[in-house]
Amino acid sequence: NQSGKIITGSADGTVRLWSKGQCQKILQPQGKVAIGSSMVVDASRLLTESPAILCVMPIPDAPSSHWLIAPRSSTAYVVEVESGIVLQKFQAAEAKDDVVISAGVAMPD
Repeated sequence: NQSGKIITGSADGTVRLWSKGQCQKILQPQGKVAIGSSMVVDASRLLTESPAILCVMPIPDAPSSHWLIAPRSSTAYVVEVESGIVLQKFQAAEAKDDVVISAGVAMPD
């Protein structure tokens, strides 16, 4: 975009906020992330067994900092990416093999 900021999701289970080619912040869903808690982690505290991030996308008609993050797990999150605060979470029933493999956002007419 024009501000030079980019948000990426990765197979290492992280979401990274970049500005002018430099990583500014790392978010990583770790364990049972609660609404109101932060996903921001220090690079030295990354989990090595974290599920890959399958989807990172902005939420239409919401503030530009509200993004959907969907790791390869049974939970997807709406996060305020500047702070890393979890605003909302969507969790499948407690079944061992339930995994989000794709995510999207649709706006009603």
